[in-house]
Amino acid sequence: MKAVKGFTLIETLIALTLSVFVFSILFVSHQIITKQVHGSENMFLDSIVDLKMTMDRQLQNASFVFQDEKRMCLSTNHDSVSYYFYEDSVQFQSNTMTKTIYTGTYGYNITTDEETNLVSKVDFSFSNATNTYGFELNKSYFPFDRLKHKTINFEY
Repeated sequence: MKAVKGFTLIETLIALTLSVFVFSILFVSHQIITKQVHGSENMFLDSIVDLKMTMDRQLQNASFVFQDEKRMCLSTNHDSVSYYFYEDSVQFQSNTMTKTIYTGTYGYNITTDEETNLVSKVDFSFSNATNTYGFELNKSYFPFDRLKHKTINFEY
């Protein structure tokens, strides 16, 4: 009888075990990379949502909002806050604290009312490697707020 050459059972089991081990390492690394990619996208969106909610709440509570070179100032009866718009970050400053609330690539446009020179709308756009997101904040003033910033001349 002629001997048939082939692998023994032990050799086959060792090769199979090594293959399973290599594939498990590949699978785990794929899961980690996928989680990091999707996780960074979620963190990006979370920071934008936090910025929108914070600014919207403060914008609606403000008595008046005005803009100068690199900042938007919001004043209430109790506090005055400023948002500084730098090239790569948005910084919040109040009487008690200073905090960077967004870091990254963004664009903004502030629209002011022609009569009172008060801020009426703020548009933002944010970009990362894959997407661009944006939101708009509107400020409406009560008539008595508008009168505070208007010069009225009486003639008699």
